[in-house]
Amino acid sequence: KAVAVFAKWIGALHAAPPSLPRGWSDADIGDVGLPGETSFLNGNFHLLASGSDIWESADAFRFVFKPLAGDGQIIARVASFQFTDPWAKAGVMLRENVSAGSKYAFMAFTGQGGSMFQSRATADALTASADGPAAKPPHWLKLTRTGDIFTGYVSADGETWEPVGSATNALSKTLLVGFALTAHNNSVLNSTLFDNVTVK
Repeated sequence: KAVAVFAKWIGALHAAPPSLPRGWSDADIGDVGLPGETSFLNGNFHLLASGSDIWESADAFRFVFKPLAGDGQIIARVASFQFTDPWAKAGVMLRENVSAGSKYAFMAFTGQGGSMFQSRATADALTASADGPAAKPPHWLKLTRTGDIFTGYVSADGETWEPVGSATNALSKTLLVGFALTAHNNSVLNSTLFDNVTVK
């Protein structure tokens, strides 16, 4: 009996995804068709997400995040990004809260091979966007905050950065910073890998 219990415990250990680093959380935001998952291993964040989009006045996506007080930035490399729709999006985000219509800034890649900076200045209002250069993973993204100014960048090597867009939005002093992924298809899960992550 003890052996059986031990074997069951070992099996449960293998089934559980590696936990997120201390201070990080994850959640499905908005009306997602399938529940997402997040795992962390050897510095890599692996996200699975459905969701209809990050766009217009309400979002549906997977968010992995931690608090960020005041000015700061997030840098990450999108190591791999599954094509689930031309408008699937994977990127780095600063967001006021976990409501579907929250204010935010977002620097992302799209499934069709483009880059895009998005922002929502007023809760539950429409999203503004600026198109960036063509870029396919593996590729780097950076999102910065200086006061109320939010700026998104892309880079092929993590050293030389090209600005994509900027917005001046009045957001809370403490925001949620992290990764966002939407499949732009609520019937499937998109699998995307983020690595080389720094938040400061």
